[in-house]
Amino acid sequence: MINWAIPFLLLLLSFSSIAQPYSQEIQTPNEFSLTATQNRGVLTARIYMKSNGESILVSTLTKANNETPFANYALIDIENDGTPEVEFTGACDKACYHEIYKYSNGSYRLAFKRWYSEITVENGYYLVSERGGCCTEEIHIFSTPLHMNSKPLLTIEKERSNEGIRCTRNQEALEPKLDEISALVCSR
Repeated sequence: MINWAIPFLLLLLSFSSIAQPYSQEIQTPNEFSLTATQNRGVLTARIYMKSNGESILVSTLTKANNETPFANYALIDIENDGTPEVEFTGACDKACYHEIYKYSNGSYRLAFKRWYSEITVENGYYLVSERGGCCTEEIHIFSTPLHMNSKPLLTIEKERSNEGIRCTRNQEALEPKLDEISALVCSR
């Protein structure tokens, strides 16, 4: 009887922790905060901004976990403009599914969704990295501002080996600045 009782109890405990609501708050140094709660499979994120010492609700985002199970959320300032984006991170394999919400016209709106490992901004371009394994990576270069229908201006396949790093571009750079970005990406 003990052989199945302990795993059964552990299983029950794991289900009970999933069903319990939880709440978490994230503060940023630039007067924004995010309060997230999860209850019955629904993740609700409320974004606040401090004004005159008072927290003002800027936007509420709701994600049902039956759409995509989201494991993490964060306020990130990708563009270093002082207004953070909200990033939801979902299922992961070699990369994770992400949704980025940007502040526009008084509320946060979905700006970008994609599987990726990392997103950064270099010289006014978004670099969206997708890992293919331990030694390969695909970097998609997008122009700013980023939006739902953005198509990469350039894709670089980067492969690491004992001989060094080999980069292959899917096309010629349409803008001279992209050659600089390509060289920067391949030098890392």
